[in-house]
Amino acid sequence: EFFGKLDEKLWQKLREKKLLEKQEKALAEATGISDKAVLAELMDSGIGTETVYALSLLPLVWVAWADNQMARNEREAILKAAEQTGLNPDSASHQLIEAWLAQKPSEDLLEAWKGYVQAIGQIVSPEAKAILKKDVVQRARQVAEAAGGLLGIAAVSKAEESVLAQVEQAFTN
Repeated sequence: EFFGKLDEKLWQKLREKKLLEKQEKALAEATGISDKAVLAELMDSGIGTETVYALSLLPLVWVAWADNQMARNEREAILKAAEQTGLNPDSASHQLIEAWLAQKPSEDLLEAWKGYVQAIGQIVSPEAKAILKKDVVQRARQVAEAAGGLLGIAAVSKAEESVLAQVEQAFTN
C-alpha cells in the first residue's frame, strides 16, 4: 500500500510535468518566444495561450491603476481598446482584462510583461518593434488622458507619466 501511494504520487508529478511542458510549448508557438525563462514567468503569472492577447493591453491597465484607483473613463477606454483589438467579450483574454480592471494586477505580472516585450523585441524587426511601441504608448496615453483633470489641466498625473515612461523604457531594454 505504501509503495502504491508513492507510485501514484510519482505518476501525478510526471503528469503535471508533461502538462506544463505541453502548455509551455503551446505558449511558445502562440507568442514566437523560445526563451524558457520568459515563458515560465508568463505561465507563473497566469498567462497561457488563451490569455496571452490580454498582455497587449496590460500597459493600459497599468497606467489606469497608477494612482491606485480605476476611474470609470479609464475603464471605458481600456474596454474600447480591447474591442478595437478584436478581443471577444467571451474570451479568456477579455475576462482576464476585466479581472485586472476590478483588481490591480501584481508587480510580478508587470515584470512578466516587460520580459514579454523584450523577447518580442528580439524576434521582430526594428520597424515592427517601433510600431508596436508607438501603438502601446499611444493607447496607454489615451487611457491616462481619459480620467481628465480639472478643466483639462493636469490631464495626466505625475504617477501616470511615471508609468508611461516605464512602458516606453520596456521597449528600449
